[in-house]
Amino acid sequence: TLPGGGIIWLINDQWRLEGVFPKPALVWEPNENWQFRLLGELLYDSFRTENITTPEFKLRNAVVQYSEIRFGVQAKYSLSNRIKAVMGAGYTVRRNWEFFRADEHATVEPAPYVKLGLEARF
Repeated sequence: TLPGGGIIWLINDQWRLEGVFPKPALVWEPNENWQFRLLGELLYDSFRTENITTPEFKLRNAVVQYSEIRFGVQAKYSLSNRIKAVMGAGYTVRRNWEFFRADEHATVEPAPYVKLGLEARF
């Protein structure tokens, strides 16, 4: 995972621009219950896998670096002080798996995505 940083500009009480890497967003909060985001996401991670079998290659115990670039919209609704419903949709521009020690890689074609969930704080 990449470390992040950036600047948040509080435009007014309802609008803010989060120029924060790796998740920049334009945020609108019309009231205390709703939050809407126009966002971008740069996702990077690395991990070790067990067995991977594709039509092109077979790998065992491989180290992989994963990256994804996407943009979209998201809405959050506060059900209570501790629980929020999250709905989002967007488009994944690029998704890549790099098995650099095995000199292999895989790239997925651009595709839409949908996100539904609950956030709970304890």
